Amino acid sequence: MDTSRKSESKAKAAVRFTPALASAMVLAFLLTGAFAGPPERKGPPDRSKAEDKLSKTIPADAGSNQAPVLFCIGIHVEPMGATVSKLAQPDRQTKRDNDDKPDYTQAEDFKRAVEQIKTIQQIVDKHNGRMTVQVQSPFTITAAQNKDSILADLAKDGHEIALHFHEDAHLGRNCESLPVKTWTAVMAEEIGYIRKAVGSDIKVRYWSGGNNYSDVLDAANAAGLDVMSDHKNPKVQKTFDELISIWPWRPADGPTADGVIEFAKNDPAGKIVYLPDGIFASGDFASRKKGSDADYLDFITDGLERSLRAARKDRVNVFHLTAHPGEFKGGPNGRFTIVDQWLTQVVDPLVKAGKVKWATFSQMADAFAAWEKTPAGQAWLKQSQSQPAPNGQPQTQTKSDKGVVPALKKPSADVPAGSEGRDVVPSMNKPSENAAPEDSKPAPARIAWDPGVKGYITFAVNIHDYVHADQSAEIIQKLVKIFQKYKVKGDFYFIAQVAEEYAARYPQAIKAVKDGGICVSYHVRPPSPMYNGFDEPLKKLGDKDLAATLRDYETYRLDLATGGLDKTKPGGYAYVARVFGCNPVCVSPQTSDRRIKSAVDAIYKDMGAKMVLAYHESGTKIDQPFEYLNGLLIRPSDFSVTRWSLPGEPEDSFWWNRVGGQRASDKFIPVNKLKELAGLWKADRPFLATALIHENNFYRRGPEAWKPRYLDDEKHPLKPPYNLNAPDESKDRPQKEQDAILKAYEDMVAWAAANLKVATSQDIVKLADGKSP
Repeated sequence: MDTSRKSESKAKAAVRFTPALASAMVLAFLLTGAFAGPPERKGPPDRSKAEDKLSKTIPADAGSNQAPVLFCIGIHVEPMGATVSKLAQPDRQTKRDNDDKPDYTQAEDFKRAVEQIKTIQQIVDKHNGRMTVQVQSPFTITAAQNKDSILADLAKDGHEIALHFHEDAHLGRNCESLPVKTWTAVMAEEIGYIRKAVGSDIKVRYWSGGNNYSDVLDAANAAGLDVMSDHKNPKVQKTFDELISIWPWRPADGPTADGVIEFAKNDPAGKIVYLPDGIFASGDFASRKKGSDADYLDFITDGLERSLRAARKDRVNVFHLTAHPGEFKGGPNGRFTIVDQWLTQVVDPLVKAGKVKWATFSQMADAFAAWEKTPAGQAWLKQSQSQPAPNGQPQTQTKSDKGVVPALKKPSADVPAGSEGRDVVPSMNKPSENAAPEDSKPAPARIAWDPGVKGYITFAVNIHDYVHADQSAEIIQKLVKIFQKYKVKGDFYFIAQVAEEYAARYPQAIKAVKDGGICVSYHVRPPSPMYNGFDEPLKKLGDKDLAATLRDYETYRLDLATGGLDKTKPGGYAYVARVFGCNPVCVSPQTSDRRIKSAVDAIYKDMGAKMVLAYHESGTKIDQPFEYLNGLLIRPSDFSVTRWSLPGEPEDSFWWNRVGGQRASDKFIPVNKLKELAGLWKADRPFLATALIHENNFYRRGPEAWKPRYLDDEKHPLKPPYNLNAPDESKDRPQKEQDAILKAYEDMVAWAAANLKVATSQDIVKLADGKSP
C-alpha cells in the first residue's frame, strides 16, 4: 500500500471511531491461567465443577467433507514477569507490575507452565492434532537459560512455534507513538529469544498481538512474520463483526486506535494473511469467563457448528480456539480431562468424517495462498480488492463510536404509529412518499446473493410495551428460543423505556437477547420529539441547536411525564446500546419533518447506526434494492407478511388478529401467506421480505397501553404534563389465542429457515456493501 493511500485510509477511519484498541484477540479462552502453587499467587476464579459435563454436540447434518474446516488449537503464553525491551526504552528497563500473578523468571512458575503445556500436548497428540504454541519473553528467555527442551520438543513433534506479542509488555506505555523500526526491532528481538529457546534457527511466521498500532503489519512483515490472528477490542473484550468469519484475507492496512475499517478490507498485494477465529453467536468473549470449563467448550462447539454450516467448498475455511497453559482446572479425575472428552466427543467424529482437518496456523495460511492462485481464488480477488473482507456470518460487531458507548452495533426498525391499523400500507414495490432517498448511491458492482436462494426475510419484532414489561420480557425470551431452535436470528427493535425496565427488573431477558445473537435495533415512542406530533418544539430551533437537542434526546433519559430530559440518567439510542452491548443497527425516527429527520439520522449514523426505516411494509425498487437516505441504508422490503384482507373486506387485518378469536380464518396463517408471496416473485434477483410484529401483539388486544397517556381518542397528541395513570384500554388475549399466535409465528420461522435465507439487518447491510452475509 502506498503512503498516500495509507494516510487517506487512516484519516477516514479516524472520522468514524474513537477509543483505543490493544492486545491480542483470545478467541474463546481469555483467562491468563489458573495456577496452583504458592498462596500469594492469585489466579482467575476456579471454573471447575465436579459435575461439570459437556452438553453440546455437532448435529450430523452440519458440515461436509467437500468443504472441510481447517482446525487448530492455539496456546498463548503470557508475558508474566516481562521487562520492557532496551530497544524501546534505552535509558531504563521497566518490569510489569505482576505481583499477584505468576512470574516466568521464577523457577517454580516456569516449571508449572511447562508441565501444563506438556499435558495439553499429550492430549492433542493422542487425537493426532496440531497446535500453534505462541510464546514470548520472559518464558522464552528462561527456557533458553535453563536449556529446557519444551519448545524444541513441540516443534519436533509437528507443532508450530510462534510469537505471542504483548506490545505494552515489551515496548512500554504509549507504544503506538513509537516508530515502525522500533516495533520491528523488538518483534525481531522476541523472535530471536524463541530461536534460542528452540535451539535452532526455526522460521517463525505467525504472531498474535500488537493490535493497537496502525503500522503493525509493516513492522511484522519487516521482522519476517506473515500470518496473524486473534484480534479483539480489549476495552470491551469483544471482537468486531468485520472480523468474525471463517475465510482468511490479506488486510489492506493495520488496525488503528479508532477501528478496523482498512484492516477488514482485502488487499491482494498484502504481505500478511489474517486468519479469522470462526463464526460465533456473540463476539462478547469476556462474558464467557464466568462459566465452567464445559460452558467454554460448549460455546466453542456452538461456534464450530455455525462455522461448519457456513463453510464453502470453493473457499479455504478456518477455525481455531485459543487457550493458556493454566486454562483448565479439571474435575476430580484430573486436570484437562474435559479437553480430552471434548476432542473425543466433538472433534474426532468430524475429523473421521472429513469435515474437519487439523492444521497449524501457518499451514492454514499456506492453504489460503495456494487457493488464491486457483480460478475460485482469482475470481474472489477481483471482487474483493479494497472491499471489506467477505465474512462468513458475522453477528456481534464491536466498535467504539464517538465515546457514546462501546458497543457492538446496529439499529432498529419499527411499525410506525401503531400495531392495530393506523398506518397506511403502500402497495407492493411502490415507494411511499417518505422513501425518496436524498443521497442514494449505486448498488455494489456485484451483490453477493447467496447461490440458489429464492429470497431473504427479516423477522422484525418491535418491542415497546414497557407498561407490561413482565409480559414483554417473557415473550421475547420465547421468541429467542424459537430463533435458536431453527438456528436463525431475529431483529428486535427496542425503545429505551423497555431497555430500562429490563435492566432494572428482567436481566434474564437481556441475557437471552445477547446469548441468542439477536440483532438489536432502535425506535421511539411518545413523548419523544422524534415522533409525529411531538416534534413541534424542534421545528422552532436553528440547525445548530436542533442537532444539539436531538443528540441530548438520544443520550439522556426521556421524562415520560413532561417530554423533557433527565440529564442525570442515560437514555435514548445510547442507553439501548449500553444495555445490550451493541450499537443498534437500524433506526426508525417517526417524524415526517425532513429537516428534523435529516438531522437525527446524522446523529444516529454518528452513534453507530447503519440502516434507517423510510417506508413500512414495502417500497423497494426491483432494479435498485439498496438505496441510502442521509448516509444510512434504507431498510429494504419488497413485501411483508404482516396484514392483508380477504375478498370483500373493506380493510386489511393483521394476521395475529385473525388466527384466534371470533374472526379466526385459515386464510390468515402467516406461513401460507409467505409461501404465496414467495411463489409470486418473478424478478431476476432474490426478494427482500420482512415479517413485522410487535411483542404485545402476541399477548394483548386493543391499543397499546402507552397510547392513552399521549394521544386522545382521535389519535392527536395530548399536551404535557401527561397522565401516566391513564386507563389501560388493552386486554390480555385468552391463553388459547396466545398459543395459536405463537405457534403460527414459529411455523413461519421454521419454513423460512428451511427454504429461504433468514437475514438480520446486520446481514442486509453487509449484502448492500457487496459482502456475503
